Amino acid sequence: MRRAPRPRTRPRASTTRSSASTSRVRSWPCRRPTPSCRAREHGGAIVNISSISALRPSPGTAVYGAAKAGLDSLTTSLAMEWAPKVRVNAINVGLCRTELTGEHYGDDESVAAIERTIPLGRMARPDEVGSPALFLGSDLASYVSGATVACHGGGEPPIFTHVMKSAG
Repeated sequence: MRRAPRPRTRPRASTTRSSASTSRVRSWPCRRPTPSCRAREHGGAIVNISSISALRPSPGTAVYGAAKAGLDSLTTSLAMEWAPKVRVNAINVGLCRTELTGEHYGDDESVAAIERTIPLGRMARPDEVGSPALFLGSDLASYVSGATVACHGGGEPPIFTHVMKSAG
């Protein structure tokens, strides 16, 4: 008599790896400030790149959203642990146009429809994410630590606003 297979209690490793492949939180190995930050008289600054997926539901990319939420928590915790020598901040990035935009969101028509839902009317360019990172890493942000800067073009309006516009 053949035994029934045991139900899986954990997700397959391959599924977890593929879901998290673009969302690895490379900051987890950081258990202490880098030697270059510790050696400097004024310490240093770390800027983590997070996502608005850390703050809202991420259907189909739950592992990514959870990883980014963890990064936001790590940011605030390390800002407290490593102060005053090292400042730690994050940027929560919204939709950003890259070479993979079409692969993720579809053809140009689909991307344009998505961009119309963003208050600024378009996805960010990578350099528009880089600018806040440069600020947070600079002496201009010398009193900013434990902060998460939103870089999302005004956010994502709730779906009911689209329903109200089309009904009215």
